[in-house]
Amino acid sequence: MTKRYVNRFCEISHLSEAEQVSLLEKARVEAFVKMKLSGRSAIYMFGSLLACSGIGLVGGTLLFGYESIYFFIILAISIFANNYINARLQGTLIRRGLTNILSKPHA
Repeated sequence: MTKRYVNRFCEISHLSEAEQVSLLEKARVEAFVKMKLSGRSAIYMFGSLLACSGIGLVGGTLLFGYESIYFFIILAISIFANNYINARLQGTLIRRGLTNILSKPHA
Protein backbone atom coordinates (compact mmCIF):
# COMPACT_ATOMS: atom_id res chain seq x y z
CA MET A 1 0.00 0.00 0.00
CA THR A 2 2.70 2.50 0.90
CA LYS A 3 4.77 1.76 -2.19
CA ARG A 4 2.46 3.99 -4.23
CA TYR A 5 3.66 6.96 -2.14
CA VAL A 6 7.38 6.54 -2.87
CA ASN A 7 8.87 9.80 -4.19
CA ARG A 8 5.64 11.62 -3.41
CA PHE A 9 6.77 13.45 -0.28
CA CYS A 10 9.59 15.96 -0.73
CA GLU A 11 10.71 15.46 2.88
CA ILE A 12 12.00 11.96 2.10
CA SER A 13 12.37 11.94 -1.69
CA HIS A 14 16.17 12.18 -1.40
CA LEU A 15 16.29 8.77 0.34
CA SER A 16 16.52 5.41 -1.40
CA GLU A 17 13.32 3.60 -2.29
CA ALA A 18 13.84 1.01 0.46
CA GLU A 19 14.34 3.73 3.09
CA GLN A 20 11.27 5.58 1.85
CA VAL A 21 9.13 2.43 2.02
CA SER A 22 10.36 1.79 5.56
CA LEU A 23 9.56 5.35 6.66
CA LEU A 24 6.20 5.29 4.91
CA GLU A 25 5.26 2.05 6.68
CA LYS A 26 6.17 3.65 10.00
CA ALA A 27 4.16 6.72 9.03
CA ARG A 28 1.17 4.54 8.12
CA VAL A 29 1.29 2.80 11.48
CA GLU A 30 1.75 6.15 13.21
CA ALA A 31 -1.24 7.69 11.43
CA PHE A 32 -3.68 4.80 11.52
CA VAL A 33 -2.78 3.14 14.83
CA LYS A 34 -1.11 5.65 17.15
CA MET A 35 -2.89 8.80 15.93
CA LYS A 36 -6.12 6.80 15.49
CA LEU A 37 -6.91 8.17 12.04
CA SER A 38 -8.24 4.86 10.70
CA GLY A 39 -11.81 6.06 11.29
CA ARG A 40 -11.14 9.12 9.18
CA SER A 41 -9.59 6.85 6.56
CA ALA A 42 -12.78 4.78 6.41
CA ILE A 43 -14.90 7.93 6.15
CA TYR A 44 -12.70 9.18 3.29
CA MET A 45 -12.95 5.84 1.49
CA PHE A 46 -16.72 5.47 1.78
CA GLY A 47 -17.36 9.17 1.21
CA SER A 48 -15.38 9.26 -2.02
CA LEU A 49 -16.99 5.99 -3.12
CA LEU A 50 -20.49 7.31 -2.48
CA ALA A 51 -19.80 10.66 -4.10
CA CYS A 52 -18.19 9.29 -7.24
CA SER A 53 -20.52 6.37 -7.75
CA GLY A 54 -23.53 8.53 -6.93
CA ILE A 55 -22.52 11.14 -9.45
CA GLY A 56 -21.68 8.46 -12.01
CA LEU A 57 -24.84 6.45 -11.54
CA VAL A 58 -27.26 9.35 -11.24
CA GLY A 59 -25.58 11.46 -13.89
CA GLY A 60 -25.22 8.57 -16.31
CA THR A 61 -28.79 7.43 -15.77
CA LEU A 62 -30.29 10.88 -16.17
CA LEU A 63 -28.23 11.73 -19.23
CA PHE A 64 -28.18 8.43 -21.11
CA GLY A 65 -30.26 5.74 -19.40
CA TYR A 66 -29.06 2.34 -18.20
CA GLU A 67 -28.75 0.68 -21.60
CA SER A 68 -26.38 3.21 -23.16
CA ILE A 69 -22.66 2.58 -23.57
CA TYR A 70 -22.14 6.15 -22.36
CA PHE A 71 -23.60 5.15 -19.01
CA PHE A 72 -20.87 2.53 -18.61
CA ILE A 73 -18.20 4.99 -19.72
CA ILE A 74 -19.35 7.50 -17.10
CA LEU A 75 -19.47 4.73 -14.50
CA ALA A 76 -15.89 3.69 -15.37
CA ILE A 77 -14.71 7.29 -15.15
CA SER A 78 -16.35 7.64 -11.74
CA ILE A 79 -14.55 4.49 -10.52
CA PHE A 80 -11.19 5.87 -11.64
CA ALA A 81 -12.06 9.22 -10.04
CA ASN A 82 -12.88 7.42 -6.79
CA ASN A 83 -9.51 5.64 -6.80
CA TYR A 84 -7.67 8.90 -7.48
CA ILE A 85 -9.54 10.88 -4.81
CA ASN A 86 -9.18 8.12 -2.24
CA ALA A 87 -5.42 7.82 -2.88
CA ARG A 88 -5.05 11.59 -2.42
CA LEU A 89 -7.02 11.59 0.82
CA GLN A 90 -5.14 8.58 2.20
CA GLY A 91 -1.91 10.35 1.24
CA THR A 92 -2.85 13.30 3.42
CA LEU A 93 -3.28 10.96 6.38
CA ILE A 94 0.06 9.28 5.70
CA ARG A 95 1.65 12.74 5.44
CA ARG A 96 0.37 13.52 8.93
CA GLY A 97 1.97 10.33 10.23
CA LEU A 98 5.19 11.07 8.34
CA THR A 99 5.35 14.59 9.75
CA ASN A 100 4.88 13.13 13.22
CA ILE A 101 7.62 10.52 12.65
CA LEU A 102 10.09 13.05 11.25
CA SER A 103 9.49 15.54 14.06
CA LYS A 104 10.43 13.02 16.74
CA PRO A 105 14.06 13.20 17.88
CA HIS A 106 16.10 10.19 16.81
CA ALA A 107 17.18 7.95 19.65
